[in-house]
Amino acid sequence: MEARIASDFDGPFNFLLGGLYLNAKGRDIDYAVLASGFDYMSAFLGTVTAFGAGSPSLNFGMGPPFFHSDTDRSELKTYGFFGEVYFKFSDNLKLTGGLRYSNDKKYIRARQPFLNVLVPFGTSDVNALLLNFDGDSSPPGQQTFAEQRGTFDAVTGRVVLDWKPELSFTRDTLVYASYTRGNKPGGFNPPYDPNLFPPIPLTFKGETIDAFEIGTKNTFLGGELQLNATAFYYKYKDFQVSRIINRTSFNDNTNAKIYGVEVEAIVKPSRNFTVNASMSYLSTEISDFSTVDTRNPSNGRSDVVIIKDLQSAANCVVAPSVEGSVPIANTLALVNGFNAAAGGGLIRPAVQVPGTNSYGAFSLCGALGSFLRANTPAGTYLFDAGAGGGFFLPGGVERNLKGNELANSPNWKFSVGAQYDAELAGGWTISPRVDVHFTGESWGSNFNTIRDKISAYEIVNAQVTLTAPEDRFFARAFVSNVFNSQAITGKYVTDPSSGLFTNIYTLDPRTYGISAGFKF
Repeated sequence: MEARIASDFDGPFNFLLGGLYLNAKGRDIDYAVLASGFDYMSAFLGTVTAFGAGSPSLNFGMGPPFFHSDTDRSELKTYGFFGEVYFKFSDNLKLTGGLRYSNDKKYIRARQPFLNVLVPFGTSDVNALLLNFDGDSSPPGQQTFAEQRGTFDAVTGRVVLDWKPELSFTRDTLVYASYTRGNKPGGFNPPYDPNLFPPIPLTFKGETIDAFEIGTKNTFLGGELQLNATAFYYKYKDFQVSRIINRTSFNDNTNAKIYGVEVEAIVKPSRNFTVNASMSYLSTEISDFSTVDTRNPSNGRSDVVIIKDLQSAANCVVAPSVEGSVPIANTLALVNGFNAAAGGGLIRPAVQVPGTNSYGAFSLCGALGSFLRANTPAGTYLFDAGAGGGFFLPGGVERNLKGNELANSPNWKFSVGAQYDAELAGGWTISPRVDVHFTGESWGSNFNTIRDKISAYEIVNAQVTLTAPEDRFFARAFVSNVFNSQAITGKYVTDPSSGLFTNIYTLDPRTYGISAGFKF
């Protein structure tokens, strides 16, 4: 619910006050996906059900695996108070100031198996097969849930100065400058087993933006030309960026800077002919932020062994704590020694990974981590020292993304459109219109590698509108994406447990149709 009170005084001062409250609850929210024959773990790893206790034990004749996420309960309580004041210094100069306090309390009780679950034919209750991944000491099959609670609050506000000068060469002009602080609340990452994942915060922070804008809106030539321009600078703190782990989106926080300009114009060469155009330039930059590129877990290092985990299909790596400080032969000997001791018909010796400077091997990441802890000098290797233990550089060698551009942020955008209103007998009007939009190059991920590049593309739309006298009725025929462009507009890479395939988003294909409307 929300309540507001606003003043309407005759003088220069007015105000607005308000508050809101929301309580939302959810129960028994399940998500399950039946895996296909192309699923990596169904085709290979899904057949391995007991490994490392001597020799591998294989189970065949089982049903296909599935991915299951179960939210038993969720709750959001949010409240806020806000207010604005308006002060007119004169008829053409106005100041607006506002503050807002927001408070979000979140709770979730959920579980999520890491690996696809093999279901024997004839199973009537799959719950007994689901593994416990809430990070506690309960044995598999206990079906306990991970509970997370968090409070996210923030004080935000804005200041805007509007000036409408009287100029001889414009009919109407507005000049404005503003500062705004905004906030996007934080939240919870999905439940996970710390023995099988890299260190990931259970919660991610709220995102804060300090936005500075200055701009002007103008009408020239008696209304025949409108010209608007804006320049902006956005400073983000704890900007929320996502990555895919266990086929689920996890969020991290980083700082970022964004700045740019936007210009738009509307021109009417004649009463019936209108042309509109716009242009924008955008520059983005990531501040100091390090994470693992799942397509390059060794980060180019030649002294790293990349491990494909036979239990989870995730990747982990073995690496010296200082690059080049330990011969690769020593690291290979440790990995191959563990694999041999683990009983390995299916565990192969480490081999050179094609196209990289690194070696790779199949193994068991958690057990291998424990083995290395017990068989290497302290400080020789990089280990996760968290309570879960057992992992050593779990996802790979981190890469620093400082200075990279943000994903899905094209530097340039242009558009132009034209419409002609042809007047027919009896007060009818027919209006053909064409619009062309251009989007410049961008990146599909924050890593900014050549594989992430998204090429520039254009799209053309067209329509014809028939309007009745006094706008009582209209009929419109339209074609979107006239030339049926299949340009890629976005992409993202899945995690190693699902094969590191790339998902792409494309423009919608050519579509056409008709619409009509009436005025009563």
